[in-house]
Amino acid sequence: MVDKENGVLPQINAGKSGAASREGSRPSSARDHKLPSIKVRPGSNGEETQPQEEESNAEDRPPDSMEADGDEEQARSEGSGDEDEGNASSPNGTSSPRGVSGDAGNYAEEGALEDPEAEYWRRNTAVPKNSKSVAKELAKQLQSAVATKKLDIGELELNMIPDKVFELDGLRILWAQANNIQVLPRLIGRSKDLTQLRLFGNQLRWLPDEVGECLALQVLWIQNNHLIALPGTLGNLTQLKILAVARNPLRSLPHELQKCLNLKEIDFEGLDDYLSIPPVDVIKQGMSGVFMYLKEYSRRLGWVHETATLDLSSMGIKAPTLPLEVTNMTTVTSLNLGRNAMSALSSSINYMVSLTDLDVGNCVNLKQLSSEMGAMKQLTRIGLDSTELMSPPPEIVSNGAESIVDYLATLHAARFTHALHLSNLEVRQVDPAIGDIPGLTHLNLSANKITAIASTISRLIDLQTLELQSNDIVSLPRAMEHCTGLTYVDLSNNRIEGPVFAGAPLPHPPLSLALFRASLACHSNLEFNNRIRGCIADWVLNSRLSTCEFKPIL
Repeated sequence: MVDKENGVLPQINAGKSGAASREGSRPSSARDHKLPSIKVRPGSNGEETQPQEEESNAEDRPPDSMEADGDEEQARSEGSGDEDEGNASSPNGTSSPRGVSGDAGNYAEEGALEDPEAEYWRRNTAVPKNSKSVAKELAKQLQSAVATKKLDIGELELNMIPDKVFELDGLRILWAQANNIQVLPRLIGRSKDLTQLRLFGNQLRWLPDEVGECLALQVLWIQNNHLIALPGTLGNLTQLKILAVARNPLRSLPHELQKCLNLKEIDFEGLDDYLSIPPVDVIKQGMSGVFMYLKEYSRRLGWVHETATLDLSSMGIKAPTLPLEVTNMTTVTSLNLGRNAMSALSSSINYMVSLTDLDVGNCVNLKQLSSEMGAMKQLTRIGLDSTELMSPPPEIVSNGAESIVDYLATLHAARFTHALHLSNLEVRQVDPAIGDIPGLTHLNLSANKITAIASTISRLIDLQTLELQSNDIVSLPRAMEHCTGLTYVDLSNNRIEGPVFAGAPLPHPPLSLALFRASLACHSNLEFNNRIRGCIADWVLNSRLSTCEFKPIL
């Protein structure tokens, strides 16, 4: 499986990847089944129909989805495709897959299929279970493709592309969009004459290297999938003109793509938060800029084998994610990401297990290091020149790489222990990353030099105990009224002289009882205590508490 969080591609074993990726194999239930042959139907004059000429240039353009995503989504929801007449609803009111009529649905319920080839596909997992009507439509399209050299099996709810597809001689166009396909078979490499390949709107997580064997391919639509990387063999597709990769969590384009000099258009919509190589800004400048950028990136990768050093400084990187080919470099000891524009650093850098030197200096937008970096105990240097981090705090950063890694490890461990102890660190501010720790119940920030509590603490809705004693806190943010689960707060030995809650003379519901008690305990002014004592009855009534301890401070 693919690691969703870190984006690590699995090592694909052709011998164990299932029927969809077994070259030339079938599910065990069909191994002894003789595959029916596909017969070419005679034309009106009694002669066999001849293959038609390739579609017009209009088909070389991206589908409507590339220009109007909303239209594509609407079309999918309505079950529409290129042939509107194939979208009839079944008599019971449920819509059928594209090209399957309501009559076909009734036929599937009444009895066995008359077409033995359709029966074959139904029994072999290319079509949804028990979907005879879809199997019949698939068989029909396969038979038609023998003559037309075009196969449209889009919107049929297929789980995979049948191996029989890649046995079609001279297939030029393959449309398999809007299905449930997770794996593109390696047999795709057999389709040497393929010029168009539509795979958008599926569940693809990777593409096999064999795609690069389709040397005639001109148009590749793979948008709206789950792809995080593309194979370097795409560089073999020198005839490629259009590459649509929009709305994938894609981290990079392969540097080998610089060899595809006929490439005129890349659909990159929705990649701003993912694509680091090349940056989206470079793609917007045109293909000449993309080729120059990938050539420079390739040159820098070439240094790694000799120096174990990778310099990606001043590459215009904005996305926090790094290419898989970078994070999978287990021999790199030094990585320079300085003078880039990313605002965060992906946790996938952890996979660079030999990394001892990391430079992120002069990254003015970088404010936070991932807590997962706490596992990188081998780091001996983290360069942060002119980079002002908020997490870890400056007091931690000034102590060097070991201190930074230990701090990040503590943050990461709190995700599992639900308790975070950051006392006696002399920090002056609360790390905003603390507010992102899910399920945190205990937080100890005592004996520091904190002057104010960040409002991000209010996101800790599960927090029960909060230790803030021995700091320089003057007041608490009103946003803490959302921490209604608090049962214990310690504000002793701080600098609170007026109202505990900024902007409010007295606490009020829905503040927790713990915060109410804290407001009493941290004041020594007798008059204040006498005034607040009068609010006890109202507090108990409004907060529906049965008791409320009150001990005036003299």
